[in-house]
Amino acid sequence: MPDGLTLTAKDSTSNLNNGSITSAAAVNGMIDGAASFNGSSSLINVGTSASVNPPALTYSAWVNANSLANAYTSVISKSEASSRLATLLIKSNGKLACYLGASGNLNYDGTGSQTLSLNQWYYLT
Repeated sequence: MPDGLTLTAKDSTSNLNNGSITSAAAVNGMIDGAASFNGSSSLINVGTSASVNPPALTYSAWVNANSLANAYTSVISKSEASSRLATLLIKSNGKLACYLGASGNLNYDGTGSQTLSLNQWYYLT
């Protein structure tokens, strides 16, 4: 996503975990280009190779929401088959939440002091 004009999901590492893009569009981002997601069916899938299934991981993403859904909106998610392993979400009130573990139990439900505002860039980790 180098320029905001052409949407690609190329892995810049030697692992070659290039993404498969579904219903996302190229837009200008915080750093170079970005993907715009429609909030329901857009995604970039990087597959399930061993290099994307480490024993520990850290999520990070630049986000700039122009609207918030009436429920939880997934920012980034890692799942296998029908089990959700970890998901970072934004709630309708602008608070963050996350799921951890195959049970799908909500482990943190947005009780922090920071509230995300619309049309503003945030770096989430």
